[in-house]
Amino acid sequence: MNKKSLIAMLLFCLMLAGCSSSGGSEEATTGVAGQSEEEDSHIVMVKEGCPSNYPDSPYGEVFDSYFENPSWGYFQAKDSDDNVVDIVEFTGDCEFEKADHKAQIQFTVDEDKNSFDATYLALDGEAQTMTKLQELLAAVYAKEGPAVSGEIGVPAADTTAATTAAAAATTSPAVVVVPSAGAAQNNYYILPYSSTYRLSWSDISHLTKSQLRLARNEIYARHGRMFQNDELQNYFNSQLWYTPIYSASEFKDSWLSSVESDNVAFIKSYG
Repeated sequence: MNKKSLIAMLLFCLMLAGCSSSGGSEEATTGVAGQSEEEDSHIVMVKEGCPSNYPDSPYGEVFDSYFENPSWGYFQAKDSDDNVVDIVEFTGDCEFEKADHKAQIQFTVDEDKNSFDATYLALDGEAQTMTKLQELLAAVYAKEGPAVSGEIGVPAADTTAATTAAAAATTSPAVVVVPSAGAAQNNYYILPYSSTYRLSWSDISHLTKSQLRLARNEIYARHGRMFQNDELQNYFNSQLWYTPIYSASEFKDSWLSSVESDNVAFIKSYG
């Protein structure tokens, strides 16, 4: 790694955490071109927030400009201590390290503290380390010009934290919170990480056959596939994260990553 790349990566070790720039209006442009709707407050917080080294460059504006086909979503999950956490997920296409990728970046939001952290990256369905997340964010913000002076460097304690987080990024992620009957069910994933890591029995053992069917087709729905079955189509139409793009005949199974294909087969074997 050359000196410039090292400095850029170190800069972003301080920039992963963000704070909302203001209370803001919830009326904003979504990741779907030409579409405007009232967005979830968690998404607004992240989109209006800025890295500490780029206080005038909100994530929303920079990401929507840098990535092709940008899309934002929100869901709840449980961490390893069984605590419910709020997750804002961004997906988009970009060139990184001389190759084209579909990037999936997740931010963990703390509304009480009015802050958030970038905590997860997957490229083409494969989970990456925190170091790789820092390198991608450095590349994204490089076009914004030089960082604010006086904030270069990483305290030793932060280096340890980054190493710990990088190791955690390769382990099984949190399990989604499945709403109880009667609860709002229009903005969540049954299996939020089914596109980024291979599932095991423990991930699906709590699901009914009906939920397994939805979880399996959820993998296709993330890619914008539409469904000939009215029940499935109506369900995904009700999800705020879903954007129908391809008819069933237009969609190609080859567009799924190897992880996604394996998970479709795995879920189908049980439901």
